Amino acid sequence: MSKCRIWICCVVFAFPILRGQVSSRVGIHGGPMISELQADPVDNVRYSVRPRLYVGVFHETVFSDHIGLITELAYSGLGGLRRQDLLANGVVVGQSDYQVNLNYLQLPLVVRFKTGGERVRLFADLGGYLGLLVTAKGFFVGNTVVGGQTQTEAQNLYSKYRPLDGGLRAVLGLELHAAPGHLLTLGLQFQQGLADIYAGSNPQSNRQYALTAGYFFDFNP
Repeated sequence: MSKCRIWICCVVFAFPILRGQVSSRVGIHGGPMISELQADPVDNVRYSVRPRLYVGVFHETVFSDHIGLITELAYSGLGGLRRQDLLANGVVVGQSDYQVNLNYLQLPLVVRFKTGGERVRLFADLGGYLGLLVTAKGFFVGNTVVGGQTQTEAQNLYSKYRPLDGGLRAVLGLELHAAPGHLLTLGLQFQQGLADIYAGSNPQSNRQYALTAGYFFDFNP
């Protein structure tokens, strides 16, 4: 028997088994997060983290008790705090804080690895995401005076940032099987952007840390 026929036979016999094992889950999760813009320090400017919000709608294709594939549509508030030293004759006399709010629709695709018992399982996700920039706003925090005027209004920064983002995602968490077909999840989520999102000369990328809680239910528990 040729190798081609052997592969065909394997696929034919494996398909009913895989089809019987595969199930689907849908759910929602979200929670508080902190985000930061990563950039090289320029002209006494530093970037730091700030709190934002993450929420997403899930679909998981469950291949077995130990592995699944998750797709998601998520809202992610990213950005960061830009802090610039104010100098007078080379001496720092104050600071100007500028908050950058970048809001994305994200499409993560990750593989979920699971281990544990019937009621409690440990899981780890590994994969990537694509992000579409929806809005980009910036505003000064506190009473910052520029050109003799106090800066109070938000500024539209959309033209200063590229519309697409992408990077890696990793999650470590717990699945709690509350009832047949119903699951609760707790997770620590990390995302690292790999794209240069800034349209200017100083490259920037997104980074996110999130604490999420979620609820899933099986279509065919």
